[in-house]
Amino acid sequence: MIKVSVIIVNWNGKKWLKECIESILRQDYQNLEIIFIDNASTDDSVDFIKINYPKVIVKVLSENFGFAKANNIGNQIASGEYILLLNNDTKLKPDCISEMVKGFIAKKNAGAIQAKLVRMGNEGIIDSCGSFLTLSTILYHYGVGKKSNKDIYSHPFRVFSSKGACMMIKAEAIKKVGLFDGRYWCYYEESDFCHRIINNGFECWYWPNAVCEHHVGGTSVLFGSEIVQYHNLKNKLCSYIKNFSTAMNVILLPTAILAAIMQFLPSIIKGNFKSINVLYSAVRWNLVNINDTLALKKKYGSNNFNADMTVLKKYIKRPGLSYYLALFKGLEEYNDIEIGSE
Repeated sequence: MIKVSVIIVNWNGKKWLKECIESILRQDYQNLEIIFIDNASTDDSVDFIKINYPKVIVKVLSENFGFAKANNIGNQIASGEYILLLNNDTKLKPDCISEMVKGFIAKKNAGAIQAKLVRMGNEGIIDSCGSFLTLSTILYHYGVGKKSNKDIYSHPFRVFSSKGACMMIKAEAIKKVGLFDGRYWCYYEESDFCHRIINNGFECWYWPNAVCEHHVGGTSVLFGSEIVQYHNLKNKLCSYIKNFSTAMNVILLPTAILAAIMQFLPSIIKGNFKSINVLYSAVRWNLVNINDTLALKKKYGSNNFNADMTVLKKYIKRPGLSYYLALFKGLEEYNDIEIGSE
């Protein structure tokens, strides 16, 4: 039986840990190791794990390094052929891990597989089925808020990006391109990673038979909205520079910046000018760090316009205006486009 390493990154998440760890221990897949990476919590999370789950491998960090760098540290410890990244505010169905392993067996080219994420306490509503690119550069988060029993969410399909709340990765893919960019404190790190492995011959899949409950925003609600906006935009621009060709970025980077301006516009009109600083800071960070980004681009990224077009044709979707209105304003309901079984 192939070994799976489960990495849980924690920051002041003690209230979630019992349910999360117990759900791992109840799995029908037994060849597991659990690695607990603590980002300098102050809520006794570490003592709770050490006392109640002595077989869990615990690594305590000196400060809050964020999701990306902490998972990278966990990956250095991991010995499994598959690496399961799992949020601390999740609960796995008993066959979740075995179903994800089946996904890798069925899809030989898969580098990453995401479970069907449903909302904690309301399994009838989807949290995420993965994400796709759009012409606007705003990710199309498929299935968010929809009824989980609909047929369109009940078959496997390729996605551009898997959500790191419950994402299993082939260790071979990590060895080829690394895991997360350690400069990404939080947000967009999964999309950057998935883009990188796609550029290097792997695929990302949504696997509906693997089900995981997720308390949406369990940890991220502790961060201010400006922090979220800053890291998301900063990392998105950086990812584009790294993973798309220069020729493609002539089109995509201005589009991404314009999309951010449109997103921030309502708050600016209301007199909240913090979003202007978010935009400035995100662009400035990428200019200051451009040499490091270009070095990573040379190592793992793309500088082939035709290859980029192949990625776009395979992973770009057109969700329609109602999706954007629902995403930013909640003004109206939208219907997901249908994605065929593959």
